Amino acid sequence: MPASRLPSGHTVEITTVADRPDLAGTDIDVGPWPEFMRHRRMGAGGRVGLRRRTAGRRTDCRLCAEHQRGSKLPGQELAGLLLAALRKAAADLGLTSLDAPVRPTAKHLEPLTPMRDYAYRTREDGLPSDPWLRTHVRVGGQLAGLAPASWVVTGSLEEWRRWTGLPFDRSGAVEVPGALSLVHCDVDGDCATYVESNVWVRHRL
Repeated sequence: MPASRLPSGHTVEITTVADRPDLAGTDIDVGPWPEFMRHRRMGAGGRVGLRRRTAGRRTDCRLCAEHQRGSKLPGQELAGLLLAALRKAAADLGLTSLDAPVRPTAKHLEPLTPMRDYAYRTREDGLPSDPWLRTHVRVGGQLAGLAPASWVVTGSLEEWRRWTGLPFDRSGAVEVPGALSLVHCDVDGDCATYVESNVWVRHRL
């Protein structure tokens, strides 16, 4: 895609690894994410399984397993541009929809609120109260359900202490800054597990 100029004056060029193979394997900074989020053991995309189930068959849907924006540019400006590029790329492939497990950006402020209650909460104008979900809906996305185990992080208690600075010395639910839900600590088993729900958003193309 040609370079685009944001209202803030920043210029952004969107490309693909096919066009820029030198970018393959690049370590992308995910910005303000908490440290424990960088140590996932399993993600929700299920990309290998999806590929196996669709082998030899024409597909009409593309799964956007992971999309992120950097923290150094205006969030809403870049987010809209990124989503537009993803939608165009899927449409150019002849697909009819683009599905994405979206991580609501403000859910960490309400870790005790069930994801379903949070995700479907709306403002007076009918748009989602969460900023990132709202961005998706504004460009045509529709909430299509929950991805119950979109991001799973399991580690020893020592790892969790290092990642969070918390003691992790009692079994049970632990509230961790930056987490969308509670982390479950097992002192006897010397491990703690975080299972994060995301929200499926479907973009009809």
